Amino acid sequence: MRRIVENMGLDWSSQRVKLAEPASKFNCGDIATVGADGKAREMLAMPVEKLPLWLASINPNKIKSDDVRAKKIHE
Repeated sequence: MRRIVENMGLDWSSQRVKLAEPASKFNCGDIATVGADGKAREMLAMPVEKLPLWLASINPNKIKSDDVRAKKIHE
């Protein structure tokens, strides 16, 4: 989720809180992964079927990138 959030120009820390709330409608959770350097890390993951719901919850005025904002508004 972090790459998606950051590529949209959104603040990761606030979106992580929104996505990881215990009563979240997005069903996100941390999964264990191994980085390229071999270290174990936690990564926030979301079921793909919940992605459109999360995208619909984003306020276009908070998207920093003009290109991404234009695409979001014209959905």
